[in-house]
Amino acid sequence: MLGNRFQQRLTPLLKVLDSTTETLNVVNHCCAKMREEMLLNFVPAEQWDIFNQRVFTRTRLYRGKSYNSDLHQWEKEIVMKYFPDLPARVLVTACGGGREMTYLARMGYRVAGFDISKKLLDNTESLISNEKLLGLEHISYEKFSGIENSLDTHAPYDAIICGWGSFSHIGSRFLQEKVLAKLRRLCPQGPIVLSWIAMAPAEGKTADFRRYLHRKGLYTTRALESRFDAANGFVRRIETSDITGLAAVTGSKAILSPRQDVFPHSVLLPNESSMVC
Repeated sequence: MLGNRFQQRLTPLLKVLDSTTETLNVVNHCCAKMREEMLLNFVPAEQWDIFNQRVFTRTRLYRGKSYNSDLHQWEKEIVMKYFPDLPARVLVTACGGGREMTYLARMGYRVAGFDISKKLLDNTESLISNEKLLGLEHISYEKFSGIENSLDTHAPYDAIICGWGSFSHIGSRFLQEKVLAKLRRLCPQGPIVLSWIAMAPAEGKTADFRRYLHRKGLYTTRALESRFDAANGFVRRIETSDITGLAAVTGSKAILSPRQDVFPHSVLLPNESSMVC
């Protein structure tokens, strides 16, 4: 009898608790979305690196030995198909904790790289032997494209890899062109490998709300093309048409991956190249 009474009293309390938890989840989601919208609209693209540096520096995954020991299968296929024979020099942009550089160095390539995170660069340096490491530079994409640095002295490179997904972190079309133009100058005859983060355009009420604010002058065009989240930081949406257009502007031909929904990527080859995809 006592158990039944207790159960009867407990049931409505549990319903209230479930309702409260559900409400809190909705509130937390709304707060996260509000934070995203505010950051997208008010943080200039030139300051994305400050936020992204913190996101990737605090993520232990990018400093782990197991993560930094191998390439994705699509990356291996590109290296086998498009990269020059050994010995050769490879530049890795936004190299993070050294995943691509470590693998290529073990294959026998001499490697150089840059990243915005000093902690990740220290991790990279600890994984690669001195005879395979040409150099490391603590620098952002924006600064790399605009000023001379120590990595320029090792040019020409035979191939370039933009660190996995990192092309999405370049905040404007103008800066993307500027970065690719410099990469092509540093690697005039070899492949440039790009990859970006798959991101569907906003839909439903979120898209309608953004477009309304944009019409009222309260939302920037850049914010319409981007997103922010705790896992990836600031990310600019990239379409395959963007890649082919950028390739044409920088004197390259874009070889796009067959599928663009998972690990979207492209290999940019010099226009005069005789390589067959």
